[in-house]
Amino acid sequence: MDDRLDDATMMICKRIYARVFSHLAGDRPNKVIARTADCTEPYISMIKNGERLPSVDMAYALDKSINADGCLFEVRRQIEQLRQEIAAYRRTLKAGPPASDKEQGPVKRRDLLQDGAKVTAGAAVTPVLAALTQAWQLSEPKLPGASVSRSMIDDWGSAYDVHALSFRIDPPEVALTGLADEWAEIAEHLERRQPDGVQRDLSYVAARHAYLIAGTWLQLGNRRQSHRWWLTARELADRSESDLLSALTREWEANQRATDSREDLTDLLDLTEKALQFAGPRPSYERMASLSGKAELLALMGRDKEAVAAMRQAEDVFERLSSPTPSREDILRHEQSLVYSLVGDEKRATEAQEAALRFDRPNEYATFQVRLHGALLHARSDPKSACNEAVEIIKALPVERRVLRVRVAGRRVLDAVPAKAQHLAPVRELRNLTAAV
Repeated sequence: MDDRLDDATMMICKRIYARVFSHLAGDRPNKVIARTADCTEPYISMIKNGERLPSVDMAYALDKSINADGCLFEVRRQIEQLRQEIAAYRRTLKAGPPASDKEQGPVKRRDLLQDGAKVTAGAAVTPVLAALTQAWQLSEPKLPGASVSRSMIDDWGSAYDVHALSFRIDPPEVALTGLADEWAEIAEHLERRQPDGVQRDLSYVAARHAYLIAGTWLQLGNRRQSHRWWLTARELADRSESDLLSALTREWEANQRATDSREDLTDLLDLTEKALQFAGPRPSYERMASLSGKAELLALMGRDKEAVAAMRQAEDVFERLSSPTPSREDILRHEQSLVYSLVGDEKRATEAQEAALRFDRPNEYATFQVRLHGALLHARSDPKSACNEAVEIIKALPVERRVLRVRVAGRRVLDAVPAKAQHLAPVRELRNLTAAV
């Protein structure tokens, strides 16, 4: 894990250095910079692209070559200090973060960046992030009366897709490191008074990052932190005054929390009903997602007829969407895969699984979940083969990628195995693989 965290931290440092360097260098040709700094043009390009981090000595030469008055050198010096501090932070890993009973509002919940250090070690970046990104932020023309520019808000909005993909593929420690980096930039401006329109836009992009942070904490098994960030995400979504975002935030929360066996499904069902209220009666992706999420919860509660009825409603909404996109269909097919497997509708479940696998990338967690739904579908009639299949699916993932939502999908296969088959060797092996759930 230490190697992965080192890689993630270095990726962040390269990215930040590239931003500052590109800003300070302005429109100076790479050829001129390279000549005065006694290096090559390709080397300068790699630095600007975030592919290389120069040595401290080279950073000094680059600083002189672009007349940065020591700013570029200082950035590199702080990065070097950061690398030394990470070792000290790791010594606190086993101790864990100090508990705090104070909740200071959504912005102050940046405790992620301190508490998270004990989990990711990458949050040691926090003390220097503001200094390293200041040059880039100062270069952007601010919106009237605001501390942010339109390009900064747009950049954070587009960054969501990068982090969402990381959530779907990377080990959660890596995903959280990237999210912490992003949140450090956003949170500084959430704390400040902004014009109403800017505050709404800023809250919108922040809410999306917050619910990804909550989901990542859940995958790491930290319920306390995930709870804090679910509250943060809801509050920010509501502050954005986007009912559809408020709906999606609550639906996604219910969907993620359903993977925690300690959760009360009735509470999650209430949360989904609240999401439906926000989504309203008109056809929308958010309404479709809320209805399919409701169907999943009802199926998990054994209320099969109601689950099927809710899923049919979701399918009807999807058919009435004016311009459905592949990503929206992917959500529906994934929920169909689980719901119809749980209620034992082999035809619809198989169709949904085939459709879902066409959308998901082979290395996405969702792909492994859908394949496990296929094993679930046959667990009642052929428990031995179903459990063998589930064991092979989970073992195909490296240990660090056997995240909670994948293990829960395997556990649901076990839950469907008849009592008389519990002694079978594949059943016992699957139980061991999913024992942490």
